[in-house]
Amino acid sequence: MPFSAYRPHLEDLPSVDIRRLKAKGMFSVGQIEALEVDSKRIKLSTTKPKYGGIRYWFVCPQCLTRRVCLYRLRGHWKCRECTGLQYRSQAYDKQSQALLQKARLEAKLESDGSKPKWMRWPTYYRLLEEIEYYQDLADQRFLESRKMPTMEKVKRIIKRTGY
Repeated sequence: MPFSAYRPHLEDLPSVDIRRLKAKGMFSVGQIEALEVDSKRIKLSTTKPKYGGIRYWFVCPQCLTRRVCLYRLRGHWKCRECTGLQYRSQAYDKQSQALLQKARLEAKLESDGSKPKWMRWPTYYRLLEEIEYYQDLADQRFLESRKMPTMEKVKRIIKRTGY
């Protein structure tokens, strides 16, 4: 079987999240010690938060640590660290991360960049500043990746040479 260059991300894998199960009411009756998922038995652990109640955790079958979410990789349930995989956003280079964050902020505005009717003006101005910040950051990282001088360096060169 030839080697595949494709490496999945955590979002691509089937997962089980203890918070979603609790929201569906699975833990409302007493204390449960294990859960069966895809005919695999996964142990549960509990802690008692200071504000009362019980917090449930999965116990990773491989490293035996408490986890909120487990992922199925090659038929086995494991935590994020045991799979050795990363989230899709972690695989982006620095410039792409800045552009992604800028796009997420722009999605909060109208399609033409104007303020949505429900948004408060201070929030709108803050978003505009953050969008500008991430655009500048993306530009800076682009220049760094191309080994091109930043604007500060260009200004220093101009000042030094007298152009």
